[in-house]
Amino acid sequence: MRKFILLLVLFSLNVNGQSKFSIGLNGNYPLESAESIFEFAISPELSYSASVAKWLDLGLSVSYYHLFGKELTAQIVKKESWDLIGITARRVKTKIKVGDVSFVPLSFTIRFKPIHQLGIGANLGYIIDKSSNFSSSEYFYYKPLITYTFSDKFTVQAGYTGMSVLSFVSLGLLINL
Repeated sequence: MRKFILLLVLFSLNVNGQSKFSIGLNGNYPLESAESIFEFAISPELSYSASVAKWLDLGLSVSYYHLFGKELTAQIVKKESWDLIGITARRVKTKIKVGDVSFVPLSFTIRFKPIHQLGIGANLGYIIDKSSNFSSSEYFYYKPLITYTFSDKFTVQAGYTGMSVLSFVSLGLLINL
């Protein structure tokens, strides 16, 4: 992990050209198995990018994902009593609240701009798990996305966020500083 952070720092110091900082907020909807235990997620984002060509930006990004757990209904068997024949039991419905989960992805970013306002790109990096709800504390992180820049200040992005254990579709707004 230390090598990865060192590479991020060295990369940010060596890129020349026009650069910018962006802050944003993404709304995320869980897919596949995550959909059954999480309602949605929000993810504020801070990124730095530099133009290395007219059509190419490279950069760094850090986000904070917070996933909101669902309240699930489960049936449990409740023992009523013992008698000579056996156990009498009944099924009882109960509510179970899945705990919230949070993690921090650190990533490299790449954006191709075939048309001035439209871009495609990806974030690739690692996730640091802050919740310790899963067996490992670091995961591979990837986020292919499409961006549309409305003005010099505002960009909308839509994408897919994938990692070792969860996946999402996302929509967000970035403010270019």
